[in-house]
Amino acid sequence: MSYRWLEDFDGSVVFGSVTPERLESIAAQHDLTLVAAGKSDLCNLFERDATRSPYAAPQRNLTMVIATGRMSVEGCPFLPVKFEFLGTDGEIFFVPYLHKDAGPSWNVVIEAKPGSRMDRFGGVKSGEEALAIAKNVVNELFPWSGAWLRGMQLADPLGWLTGRIAPTVRKPVATLPSGRIVAALGDTAIAFDPIAAQGANTGVKQARGLVEAIASRGDAPYDAAFLTRTFDAFWYEHARWACAFNNLFLEPISAPAKELLIAQTGSQAIADAFFANFNDPRRYTRAFLEMREARKLIREKTGRSWVYSAVTGRARVGAGRG
Repeated sequence: MSYRWLEDFDGSVVFGSVTPERLESIAAQHDLTLVAAGKSDLCNLFERDATRSPYAAPQRNLTMVIATGRMSVEGCPFLPVKFEFLGTDGEIFFVPYLHKDAGPSWNVVIEAKPGSRMDRFGGVKSGEEALAIAKNVVNELFPWSGAWLRGMQLADPLGWLTGRIAPTVRKPVATLPSGRIVAALGDTAIAFDPIAAQGANTGVKQARGLVEAIASRGDAPYDAAFLTRTFDAFWYEHARWACAFNNLFLEPISAPAKELLIAQTGSQAIADAFFANFNDPRRYTRAFLEMREARKLIREKTGRSWVYSAVTGRARVGAGRG
């Protein structure tokens, strides 16, 4: 899709590395310069916003491997995103992926809590080694998925990585040595831990909001006030909820979230609401943070009291029918 957009773009696309010096040259030639540099050194041009960034350090040690294997999950009539959570150690996700050469495959993402039993990938030297360690982790910590993962093979010798991300919200405007300003976009503006998949989702929505602000600005200049005002509007409308929802997964489960997950064992409607929140975290994030909102959502989705859902949900979990 990105390739198609580049082909459709009625303008000039220049490929090359961008240094701070090169960014000065770009800013001098344009009315508005957006920096969407992922997590590169250019991000350091933008000051960390301490009031919106609750973490000073990474919360997970990350590993990703692209692997081929059985493209089905037992008991599921469709191809899902499969994930396993273990509060003491971390999380592992299996995301369906279409590799350009290997075809249908899995993007395996390991989110290990530092120092936990899952945290074994720090010295890996190859994708094969990373996948082998992942199989051992699953066999030990999630044995019900061990056989399913056992037959997976590395899809691409380069299809793996390790790293750490400190969830960070940055100030939306940076001033270059020349005095020219540039604006942050996507991961440069908000760096998410990938645990709840809010990075690209939020970046696209930020871009849409920026385009709308540009189209409606009239003759207003692209100054720091305009860019800050535009980002703040996006923050209060969407991004603060995306950050709150994403960060929920990095913390011990909250009491409201526990009630919702227990209630959803007997309610497809609550399960659907939970997954809908990944797409639009404005909808139900408060229910994961506030018990009154959680109980209200349970009533709305089940037509029953939260007490009934709590009792029956716990009974289902206890009986192994969750």
